[in-house]
This record gives sequence, C-alpha cells and structure tokens, in this order.
Amino acid sequence: MASNWLSPMCILGDFNSVSSPDERLREVIDFNCIDSFNNFILNANLFDQHLSNDEFTWEGPLGKFSRIDRVLVNLSCAHMFQDAILISANPDESDHKPIIWGNKLLDWGPKPFRFNNSWLSKPGFINLFEVKWDSYPVHGWAAFILGKKLRLLKNDLKDWSLSNQDQDVTALKTCVLKIKALKRYFRLRDLSHSELIELAFLKKCKK
Repeated sequence: MASNWLSPMCILGDFNSVSSPDERLREVIDFNCIDSFNNFILNANLFDQHLSNDEFTWEGPLGKFSRIDRVLVNLSCAHMFQDAILISANPDESDHKPIIWGNKLLDWGPKPFRFNNSWLSKPGFINLFEVKWDSYPVHGWAAFILGKKLRLLKNDLKDWSLSNQDQDVTALKTCVLKIKALKRYFRLRDLSHSELIELAFLKKCKK
C-alpha cells in the first residue's frame, strides 16, 4: 500500500528494529532483522529522517542503547516538509526519548499548569497555597472560578518558585551533569559496580 501511495505519507514511532549495526550499543545484532527492515523501507519508497541531535532514542539496563524510534516519509511528504528536522527530547519517566519532527520553531499552544511534587516538602507551602487560593476575589460559575483561580495561582507559584529555587536548581544541575557524565562513560566502557549504583541513585534523585 505504501509503495503505491502518492499523497504525503509519514510513518513514525517505535519500530523495535534498527537499520544499521551502528544503531545498537551493547545489544545483540540481528542482521536478518536489519535486512528485513531496510527492505521494507526500500520497497515502500520511504526515506528515513536523520536524527540531528543524538545517536540513540532508547536506553536500557546495563548501558544498552538503540535507535528504534524514527520517522519515515515518502517523497511527497519529504517535499512538503523539506524544512522539517528530527530531534529527540529528554525523557522524564520513560526509557524512550520522545522524537519531534517539525520546524525549529514549534507552537505548542498555551502552556499547561505545572505542579512539582517537591513543593509539598517545602516548609510553609501548604499554608501559602491555601492563603493564596482563598485570597482571589473571583465570582461566577464553578468552572469559571476554577479556571481563573488556577491562572492567578500559576503566576503566584511561579514567583514563589523563582524565589526558592536557587538551591534546588543547583542540586538538580549537579545531578544532571553527573548523570550525563556517567552515560558518556557508558558509551565508551562498562561502568563499575559502584558507578552503576551511583547512576541508579542519581536517576532516583532527579525524579
């Protein structure tokens, strides 16, 4: 079907396969699977979009890395979106890195209301939250009141967070830098037992 489709076509996601042995690190290489996957791409007249900012999109245990997430497009789609680039974003809880295919400037719409669970451990935060929430003079129907108070609360929480984040930001940056350093080592050599324990601890602290 893909080989006869003339309109723009984009196929993306986790293919659970790679197109080259270089796209796996510390994993068993299945050359038959690689050949089958490349034959599928070729026979379907698809083009693999280059990942511009990383080598891999999946990270497994014991330093295993793969690029199993990708974007495939046909010629019509490639011409229509010739300025699009493919990048990977930092994952939060998943072992997969989200992939984003589009222009450099992306409009994601209104920013969502964000709440960090770590705020709950800050002394006086609950009291601050309750005082701020009760202080907003908003009237109307229930959904309007909720939406308006959340917008007001968002600004107050942003100001409060900025005034209290110096220590947290410093600790988080240090943690992230250590994780990145250990991951760089992982791509060059096996980590020691103590380094594996440190990496697991740092990931837990980062969350």
